[in-house]
Amino acid sequence: MNMDLYWKTVHQTHKMNHIADYRLSRNPRQKSEDPDTLWWSVLVDLSEVSIDEFESRARSAFPGTILIPNDYDTQERSEILTNQVVSIFAQRPLLNAINEDAKRFSVDGILLGSVVKPEHLNFDVSSSQCYGRKIPVRKGAVITAVIDDGIAIAHNLFRGGPVSTRIEFANILTISPTGSGKTYGRVFDKEEIDALLEECTTNGFLDEQKFYTRVGLLDAFDKEFSSVALRRSHGTHVMALAAGYSMVKAPNDRPIICALLPSKVTEDSTGQNVLPSLALALKRLQKQAAQFRLPDNSRPPVVVNFSYGNYGGPHDGTSLIDRLLDQYFGPSHREKYDQEMRLVLPAGNANLNRIHAELNFDGKAEKQTQVLNFLALPDDRTSSHVQMWMPYVGDAPIPPLVSVRVTVPSGPQSETVLVSDDTWQSLCDDKGQELARLSYGFEQGETQRGVITFSMNQTASLESSILARAGVWRIEIIPNKIGIDQSINAWVERDETLPGFLPGGRQGYFNNADYVRFDKFGAPLPVDPPHSHSDIRRAGTLSGYACGDAPMVIAAYTESNRLLSDYSAAGPISPPRDALEPNRLGPDAAARADDSPVLTGVLSAGSSSGSLVRMGGTSVAAPHVTRMAVLAISQGEPADRKWLWKTAESNRQGSQASPTRTGGGYVDVKIEFSDQPR
Repeated sequence: MNMDLYWKTVHQTHKMNHIADYRLSRNPRQKSEDPDTLWWSVLVDLSEVSIDEFESRARSAFPGTILIPNDYDTQERSEILTNQVVSIFAQRPLLNAINEDAKRFSVDGILLGSVVKPEHLNFDVSSSQCYGRKIPVRKGAVITAVIDDGIAIAHNLFRGGPVSTRIEFANILTISPTGSGKTYGRVFDKEEIDALLEECTTNGFLDEQKFYTRVGLLDAFDKEFSSVALRRSHGTHVMALAAGYSMVKAPNDRPIICALLPSKVTEDSTGQNVLPSLALALKRLQKQAAQFRLPDNSRPPVVVNFSYGNYGGPHDGTSLIDRLLDQYFGPSHREKYDQEMRLVLPAGNANLNRIHAELNFDGKAEKQTQVLNFLALPDDRTSSHVQMWMPYVGDAPIPPLVSVRVTVPSGPQSETVLVSDDTWQSLCDDKGQELARLSYGFEQGETQRGVITFSMNQTASLESSILARAGVWRIEIIPNKIGIDQSINAWVERDETLPGFLPGGRQGYFNNADYVRFDKFGAPLPVDPPHSHSDIRRAGTLSGYACGDAPMVIAAYTESNRLLSDYSAAGPISPPRDALEPNRLGPDAAARADDSPVLTGVLSAGSSSGSLVRMGGTSVAAPHVTRMAVLAISQGEPADRKWLWKTAESNRQGSQASPTRTGGGYVDVKIEFSDQPR
């Protein structure tokens, strides 16, 4: 690695999202193909403009660089709303223009997803998709919807008979849409799945490899990874906990709809990549759920499980993901579509990961300049990002609250970047190639807060020589006009490799010496010790997806000792603008995620029929509550956040965990997959 590094000052034009700009300035595939020709999945927040008008402006400025999924129908494309979060596919020239001149396109926010293969996009389908047919269901029916990756849809726990599935719709976003009538991905309905089950069954035994090959989930010639090929897959495990029953006991009033996210967006765990696919999955599932009809012609309620999380974002309920979820699970959706939809999310597993810091400036001399030591690990093959969110101040423009500078491990120190500054600091090697960036941006829309972002390249790669240094990057935050009652919250974006995927990301973290990790017996401390002076906090590690008002957010507890699992993330979150209190303390309740401290995880479906495997984390706690909510709704309960908190409070006696970690308390959900009780 070349050791001649230097910082330079870049006089910027306005960038709406610096992480998006940082990613777009690099060739994600490190190959000879022109980066301008790559297609990206993108989430845009449109403001006072219709989808049709936005598309017209984009096509006029940059012809051939945008594709709107045909899941948005004619009426939705013509509506002009105050804010509307939309999933699109676009190329770099258009995305750079949106990021630099958002008002020209009436965009309030942008989040970059993943690069999409052109063969996975259908450019020739019609502009809208029909969802006209009605599906009758029995009185008391409740739909379970699961959004995940690697769902083994032929598993026996999702079937009502050997060749009869309980899955009404399986949306597979990982395969080519050729001949499907979709812009992206394919949809298999119950009739198609049943036909494939029968075709792949011989003498009463299902050839599952043949089935998944026919569906497109297994392809030995495709370089993209499919977790269905492994003995354990995240989506199968989660969906079985949420809606799995043995074929003998399979109910006929619990239809399942699901969406399988592309493995690439799961493999890249930053959380940025998954959001455009999530938005598309929600749109498709909402339209499919609306086709079901009860005997009185009303639509049955839906409970959606999304067992994903991330670390970044403002954590105040106003982010782009929060607004997206509110579109589908807030009051406006019920009024528009006349269908109850509930969402269950995990709290996250970052409690002990040292990814959050809260910086307070009380005027004392020793607190004037504060330091965060960010440890970038060696062999990290993905970029890392640290976000420092300013408090909401209500002034326009925002005053220069603080300035920030960064020192490279055994290397040079940057100039300071000031809040409201029009420059950024770029770390370059002797060839002028950018290795890291320190920049300021202002989050518009509902958030209205400033954020200083530190981004750095990967520390290892087999394809690129443009690498950042592993080691401690010293981030100094210098107060300027920030008040003694104001604080800055910093989060390290999620970066670790998820189970089952090839090694890639390694999670960086804050590594200040005053952070106390263990108690006097050497056990990890699950809460911040009293009178701690460290800026690094376990409090405030709640998933950045789980900060809105709509979702039911679930923490994890251990069955044998009835204690909250140490990794289970905690609140509180920040209040949104013009509010004195946040919209949640933390999770709403805790569900079982571990059998004991030594027997971690819980049993649920493996990728193959008849198999059970063990997996833990708040991702498996959430579907327990999804199953409980489905049953409660069928019995006339509201199954919302208030209901969940009240239900959990009855099990709170003797619990020492704070409501910021466990919500109302614990909920017990008994799940039995076998035909005979154990």
